This record gives sequence, C-alpha cells and structure tokens, in this order.
Amino acid sequence: MAKNIKPNAGFSLIEMLVVLVIVASTSVLLSQGLTTTWQNFSKLSTSELAIDKAKLPLQWFANSVKGALLSHPEKVMIWGSENEVEFTTFLPPNSDDQIPRVIRWTIEQEKSRWLLVFEDQLLNEAFVIYESEFPLLFSYQVNGQWSNELISDAGVLPKAIAIVNSNQVIVTGVVGRPVQADIPVELPVFGVYEFEP
Repeated sequence: MAKNIKPNAGFSLIEMLVVLVIVASTSVLLSQGLTTTWQNFSKLSTSELAIDKAKLPLQWFANSVKGALLSHPEKVMIWGSENEVEFTTFLPPNSDDQIPRVIRWTIEQEKSRWLLVFEDQLLNEAFVIYESEFPLLFSYQVNGQWSNELISDAGVLPKAIAIVNSNQVIVTGVVGRPVQADIPVELPVFGVYEFEP
C-alpha cells in the first residue's frame, strides 16, 4: 500500500530569495525616484518663493488700496499725484489688526533707481519696499478714465490705483468698498455731522 505524501505547504528557499531580490531592487529604485522627486519639489519651491518674495510688496500695495475707506461724505479723504498717494485704509501692510489709518505711498528717485516707499502716518515710519530700474508712477481710474493726477470729488474714491512702469502696469489695486461715501443718518436729519479725522 502506497502512502500519500503531502508536499509541504510553504515556499521553497529559492522562491523566497527571488521575492527578496525583486523587493530589494524595487525598493532601491523607489528610494532613488523619491529622492529625485523631493529634490525637484525643493527646487520648485525655492524658485516660487523667490518669485513670491518679489511680488509681495506689490501685493501689499494692492491690498492697501482694496481696504481704502471714505471717512466723510463731504470731504476729500484721498490725495494723489503721479509720485504720491495718501488715503485711509483698514489693510495697511504693516498691521493685521484692520484698524483704519492714514498711509502714504510715494515714488522717489535715487540715482538711477525708483523706489516705492510706504509710510504709516500713525507710527511715523517709512519703508522702501520695492525698487525698479525704470521710472514708476501712480495712475488713477476715476469715472472710467485713467489719469496720473487724482482730482477727487468730496466723498469719492478712485475705482482703482495702478503703479505703472514704462507704460506697463506692474500692479493694480482695486478699491474693495463702495467708491461713494454713505451719507450718515445725522446729516439729512440734523444738517450736521460730527466728525473727527
């Protein structure tokens, strides 16, 4: 009578070695691929950071214009020329508390460079935040027309303020609030509006 011999229910040594070689070579390739991928991401992040760092001051300008406020319906609260603009904003670059304050942006020429200077009148500090090799100037959009001089009516903001560099717009800040002031309830009722700038 012949005995039924059952084969072992496991893997042979050769099969295990083949699997280990395949796993090891795959792990090495995967490791090298991930290293290369992380290096590429690192290079990309560095270049994006450099680009973002260069654009950040211009974004500060655009945000400050976006937060421009009208404080009085009967007074001009913004002044501007091609080299300077002053207005009240709740988004100044040097503060995130959103408390309205008067700020001034100026363009100054120093040798063969043009500087964009931010000044916070509350703190009485000025900062050079952008430099250009080409002439810079401010341009204002009022009633659908662009002009280098801001002739503002009482209680009206320009729709947008742009910084122009050799006829090329570098950045445009669009006013984020109504460009015409609300008339306080006290004015039509009492004929007087108490206001302290």
